[in-house]
Amino acid sequence: MDQEADLENWAQLNGYWHDNPHAYFKELGYKFYGYGGEAQVYTEGDSYVHKICRTGQYDNLIRFIDRITIQNTLCPEAFLEVEGFGRDAQRDFVVLLKQRFFRQEHLMDEDEITLFMRCLGFQKLVEEPYHVVRYFSDTVIVEDLHPGNIWMTGDSNVVIIDAYYRFNSPGLGLGGKFIFG
Repeated sequence: MDQEADLENWAQLNGYWHDNPHAYFKELGYKFYGYGGEAQVYTEGDSYVHKICRTGQYDNLIRFIDRITIQNTLCPEAFLEVEGFGRDAQRDFVVLLKQRFFRQEHLMDEDEITLFMRCLGFQKLVEEPYHVVRYFSDTVIVEDLHPGNIWMTGDSNVVIIDAYYRFNSPGLGLGGKFIFG
């Protein structure tokens, strides 16, 4: 069996499977907030956001789970909690996530984002002509950091709420040292 089928079987047996994630979130009283490239977002008042995330942009399901692990390690204040699994209207496998709701007080520009990432030990790489920005260390690559995904709160804390993460392995050409076990 493949990873999705194994996880779907486990989730069905243990009550974490939702045939219609949108209906499930609506039943719980969550309000539709918006959507991005990989997720549709619902709010639970001003406390939490709940995301229905497609996993297709990752090589496999394990790489999507890696993304959650990296997010929770680098940004524990914006911890992602897996709530369940399902399939969307197109029958794509989705992961249901919960994250604390943050009020955006200050949009960070690219220079501020770069300074923050350098303070965390990341280098910056810009690929033209589309100005694709990647930040990388010897173990992690972070992409998709734009003002909608990283911002400063009212108490001057920087919060990354949504980024594209992956482990930096030697074959990626960015000096990666992460070896998958």
